[in-house]
Amino acid sequence: MINLIKLLAVTAILFLIFIIATDLSAATSETANIELTTSPIYSGSAVINPDTNYSPVSGDKIVDQGALGQYTPNNYLQFDAFDFHGNYQGNYAQELTPIPDPTDTVSLPSNFPVLGNVFTLEVQVYSAAHDILGHRTIIGNDANPSGREKDRPPTITFNKVNGVNQIRYGFGVGPDQKGKRRIIESVVTDNQWYHIAFTFDGTTTKLYVDGIEVDSSDFASGLTPHPVPISIIGRKFLGKIDEVRIWNIARTQGDIQSTLSTTLLGNEPGLVAYYPMNVNQDWELIDQGPNNYNAAITNVEILQRYSSTNCPNPNGTFACPYLTINGALDNSQGGDTIFIKNGRYSEVLFKELLNQSYETEGPKLTLKGESQNVILDGTVPLTTTWQLVDGKYESSVDMNQLSNAAGAKVEDIYGLWIDDRYMIPAMPVNFTNPTDITTGTQNNPEIGTVFDKNITAPYEYAGMVQDTYIVGDINNLDAAEEWSFDKVNNKLYLIPGQKIPNTTNVRVRVRTQLLSFQFSDNLEFKNLHFFAGSFSFHKGSFILLEDSKFSHSWEVGMNYLKPGYFDFGVGRTNLIKGGTNNTVRNSIFQYINDAFALKFANSMYPLAENVLFQYNDWFKNTVWAPGATQNFKGGNKWHDDTSVVGGSTFRYITMDQNHTGGLQPGLNSLVEYARIQNQYINIDGSGIQRTRGNATNSTTRYSWLLDTNRNGMRLDSSCGGTDAVIHNVVSAGNKRGFRLKGDRHRAFHLLGYDTNQNDISMPRNKYCGDDPVNDNSETMAGNLNSRLLNSVAEKNLSAHMPDAGDPNITLGNTELIAENTSNEFLLNQSGIWYGRALDEDKIAPFTYPHFELQDPWVENRERSDTSLQSQFGLNPFINGVQGFDFRPRKGSPLLDGGVVIPGINDGQDIDPSQAPNHPPSYIGQHRAFVGDAPDIGAYEYGDSVYWIPGFRYYYPTVPIPSDGAVDVPMEYGLAFNYPWKTDYSNITAQVTINGPGVNKTVSLNYPNNVVFETFLPGQTYTWSVKVGDVSSQIWSFTVANKIHPLNDRSVNINVDDEKLIPNHNKSLNLSDGVLSFMRFDIPSSINSDYQVFLNLTPETVTSLNGQIMLYKYNYQGWGENLDTNNIGLLDHSLLTLLKTISTIDLSSSLSVEITDYIDATGEISFALGVSDPDDQLSFYSKEKMVTDGVDLYVEPG
Repeated sequence: MINLIKLLAVTAILFLIFIIATDLSAATSETANIELTTSPIYSGSAVINPDTNYSPVSGDKIVDQGALGQYTPNNYLQFDAFDFHGNYQGNYAQELTPIPDPTDTVSLPSNFPVLGNVFTLEVQVYSAAHDILGHRTIIGNDANPSGREKDRPPTITFNKVNGVNQIRYGFGVGPDQKGKRRIIESVVTDNQWYHIAFTFDGTTTKLYVDGIEVDSSDFASGLTPHPVPISIIGRKFLGKIDEVRIWNIARTQGDIQSTLSTTLLGNEPGLVAYYPMNVNQDWELIDQGPNNYNAAITNVEILQRYSSTNCPNPNGTFACPYLTINGALDNSQGGDTIFIKNGRYSEVLFKELLNQSYETEGPKLTLKGESQNVILDGTVPLTTTWQLVDGKYESSVDMNQLSNAAGAKVEDIYGLWIDDRYMIPAMPVNFTNPTDITTGTQNNPEIGTVFDKNITAPYEYAGMVQDTYIVGDINNLDAAEEWSFDKVNNKLYLIPGQKIPNTTNVRVRVRTQLLSFQFSDNLEFKNLHFFAGSFSFHKGSFILLEDSKFSHSWEVGMNYLKPGYFDFGVGRTNLIKGGTNNTVRNSIFQYINDAFALKFANSMYPLAENVLFQYNDWFKNTVWAPGATQNFKGGNKWHDDTSVVGGSTFRYITMDQNHTGGLQPGLNSLVEYARIQNQYINIDGSGIQRTRGNATNSTTRYSWLLDTNRNGMRLDSSCGGTDAVIHNVVSAGNKRGFRLKGDRHRAFHLLGYDTNQNDISMPRNKYCGDDPVNDNSETMAGNLNSRLLNSVAEKNLSAHMPDAGDPNITLGNTELIAENTSNEFLLNQSGIWYGRALDEDKIAPFTYPHFELQDPWVENRERSDTSLQSQFGLNPFINGVQGFDFRPRKGSPLLDGGVVIPGINDGQDIDPSQAPNHPPSYIGQHRAFVGDAPDIGAYEYGDSVYWIPGFRYYYPTVPIPSDGAVDVPMEYGLAFNYPWKTDYSNITAQVTINGPGVNKTVSLNYPNNVVFETFLPGQTYTWSVKVGDVSSQIWSFTVANKIHPLNDRSVNINVDDEKLIPNHNKSLNLSDGVLSFMRFDIPSSINSDYQVFLNLTPETVTSLNGQIMLYKYNYQGWGENLDTNNIGLLDHSLLTLLKTISTIDLSSSLSVEITDYIDATGEISFALGVSDPDDQLSFYSKEKMVTDGVDLYVEPG
């Protein structure tokens, strides 16, 4: 496919130049070349708001790890329904078969002795409330905790029947009768610590709770427990256990009370085993009694309780703050706020049934960080000694040290940081650190980055470049900032970069998940940094993640499943599954590799608002597209009669510098103000991707799709969906712009250009009908009932609907539309500007939309010098930056060239004749057109609002013109993006502009963001925006010292009048009966201090025996729109002779002073002709700003 020539800048064109009269040296100077360099989407760093600092308010529960010094820690066992990595193994998921049980347990050794008929069991226990798991073993064996097995050892269980808490205690007595058991009710409650003791002296069993006798019975008098040893501490148990003591004597009440709140020495008479919950180097529970019956730990965490003289228990006050977030959560409920002081909290939050209120909004339990320096950290410090050996640092890792830091047995290392600098696991291909800022683009990646190296993931899948490999393989350890871990010998190897490891500056990742919340609702997480761990919310509702950052959520090598695969049990995603009304707001997802950065699955009405995805994934074609999926309930398929769809919303989304797929927004989705840019993946995907069900009844509006996947936006599937609304969307730099399959779509104000194939494709194929169950064969009637209005397509428009001509003739074919549909119909009836159709011979290169726009994004500005030089012989872009101004330029046929669309461009929020898929997000979102009619394209000239999509930082960003821009028009509307606010009511911006002739501050009320101003030619200005207490950077731009004509056109006045098509002819021809007309708009900043020169650059001179006649053309308001003011229809005799020109030099431009003829600002027109009817010559028109280069194929991606 040919990548046709694109907008460039050259030196020889038509313009008026303005110079101060005292400086004539520039009068004949040529236009300087424009250099355009790439820059990041935003110049600000990826932070939420570093200035945000909160203080706790009355009633907040304070967490402060800095208060550790005031407490004494005491270990306990934490039993929950999660494994080490946070994968849920609980039994609340009743839809699973078989219903799982928690796997946390402690196993006593096989040589543990059998207790006789005299014994005491003691334990401190905290049983967590749970609706389903009513029967739990505290101490005993693996028998069912609800039963009374014949062969069980002395046992204590907690049970709940009909809402009543029970303690059951007893033992089996052999095969001839059921086990002996006592049931004591209502002596304990959930979520509270108790000391429980069970004694038997051969005659009487007794049960003590906190040293108080609550039961005594002789029901087992004379019996001996079945001769099997106690083997388990905690089975099917949820909660906490501490101070387990097993005796071969029957302790008295006084004995029990005397050691109730103290530790034992370990040599007390009758003591068989004693577990105060300390661990050894093998991560076994140490028996600190006399017999060394150390116990094996399975998934149980070792955590700490804290106490002091003044604070027997932390309570969240200033005086007695909690040390851990978990400690605060265990003592909080809906309506509470947990205020987390600054610091790194290396703990995981694995919870179920927290604040549960199934799919019902209720009081919120809020976790709120003091500032952005609150880090929920999935790493732990590595304390070790490093040695430099042959250029590599080596260390023997004490895995027990890591286990103690993690509170659970650590067996592997998944990530490594030195002084918070990310280190790269040894890879078969070397690349620069993927956390470094890059300004590369899809067709011009920064050399040495992961985006440049075209790496494939380590597992097998289609399209691999490398063979499968092991991440961190020491055989690949050969570059700076790479590391490798030998987990057989526990040896860590590192090649340093600028950061040198020592005993205190290294942290390692040891788990996959950081948060795992199951069946928990109405939770809010605010102002937090989630570092080196993913999150999972399962069947939770009204979850809010806000003002937060998510970094390194997943690392390559943590599993080797195929790309795109995620099992909800392995946590390979930041996942919200199930539930309803879950929200991610004002958050950043970055450095997430080989996993989904964010996925809503089966979640009703999900909302992602103001979210930035950047620097995610390293690998070719692994996709990992963020978004939503299966957001419906009630049926098996979204289209079932019983199904209810919970539509998703993605608003203010930026995806920049990623190797992932584009946004996949789910069913009945609204995507608005999305900016998808610099997606390096090269697959048959798109910046916004919707399949059949996801396309149906969806809305996409006010978005930019620049250098995305192969498609800017796609409504996909072999059988496309129906009734999508797409309006005010820009797609540029993609293989295909808009690929919209299906029917009954409403596509308005689209702008598609700089594509390799289709700018806008609304084909007849890939459509099967309305019935997704039975309609599975193509009808070839796709898009017959769709609408396409007020849209721009550069060279390829495939539109199978009446708006693009008679479908029976065109068949929706791009060439047939251009050849068989008149431009007057396309422009005047449908508002379609089609560059191929506008071109006279319909042969490439066609008519370019770039000239019709103010300063648009241009793909060629993103290409490398080498690539540009190969096509054009030089890089013509000098001293400039990329533009993002897609407004029509003054004089363009796009201006007032469109049609009125109710509910879209007429100022109405809703079309009264057709309900929208999604109503406006705020009153007045859909702006009324300015002027005589709506403009064609995505933007309206002269509007006081210039919508800017994407993530909004905490300060004003995205200056238009771009910072450092040159050749800015003298009359211009400065625009900017507002900072993020959850509520824009009464928000005001102060715009300050400084420079020659302009020193002012303008106040704007949201959403107005455009300041129209007139500037002096050739001058440099600075400007900034302040909203509230937050200011933007100070931006600058330089104004052009010349203006190009609004319109310039050669007209043969000897033929019948006819409307002239607004194509782009690069020549202004002069010959017998052929005049060239030029219309200018003189800015109001031009006064008598300036001399004005008309600069003309000759193209050809066939003959010039007479003179060139310069006229003033005395007609106001002519143009090239196909209306009554079209230059081809007007009276061409309204001429006043101004000057004659006798000679021209083909080697230089012609500069004619016209100062005396500029008697007012505003519109003025000139015409050129020849005096001798035999003369024939031409000048370059303004369209010569397009340079014709050789055809060059540029593969997207």
